[in-house]
Formats: sequence, structure tokens, C-alpha cells
Amino acid sequence: MLDSLVLELLDKETLDKAQIAEIFIPLRLHPDRPAWTGSDARTPSAIPPVEIPQEIRDRAAAGALAQKEGGVILTPPGPGGDTHGDVPADGSSPEPPA
Repeated sequence: MLDSLVLELLDKETLDKAQIAEIFIPLRLHPDRPAWTGSDARTPSAIPPVEIPQEIRDRAAAGALAQKEGGVILTPPGPGGDTHGDVPADGSSPEPPA
């Protein structure tokens, strides 16, 4: 199965959803299983998730809004690798901090 996928990828480089489905047609599917809880005596909890305090929700919303408005500026790596700024005057690659 995976060999077929590899051969198709080597030939075409990119496969769409239908092409991938075609490759996996011979796959034998196992029947659906119930959720595993670790033991037959343990049943899934009916307790709801922890309620997030409004103060934390407000802070998270304000942070998301700030990111939408200002965002973060990412710059590509410099010529010396994953560094930013000028290349040293002697043309060497910058050394990482010790």
C-alpha cells in the first residue's frame, strides 16, 4: 500500500484527494471501536469541561484583537543562516551565542 503511494508520488509529486483514495481502495478497514477508557470498570465522565473565567476570556480576546490589528512582522533568514541583520564585515557567518 505505502509502496504504491511512494511510486505515485515519485511519478506525479502531488496527488489530489481522489488519487489518494484510489491508492487506498485495497485497504482493509477494521470495524469502529468504542472509546477506550483504560478499563472496563471506568466510564467516561459526565462532568463538563472547566469553565473559563470571564476575565481570562476578555484578556484572550484582547490579545487576539491586538494580533489582528498590529500582528508580528516576520523576516526571512539572512544569508548566514537563520539570523537577522547584516552579515559580519569579514563576510563570515555569524556565530550562535554560547
